[in-house]
Amino acid sequence: MTQEIYWELLAWLFRSFLAVTTFAFVVAGYQALRCRPRDGSKRRK
Repeated sequence: MTQEIYWELLAWLFRSFLAVTTFAFVVAGYQALRCRPRDGSKRRK
């Protein structure tokens, strides 16, 4: 019984970590795409 709870907790932690990592990756990618035109305009000036 204790082992089942441990594996369930481990699976939940893995899902949470995966969700946070995916969210952070999407935000980082969005910021990178948003900053690229700014860098291009700075180079043009």
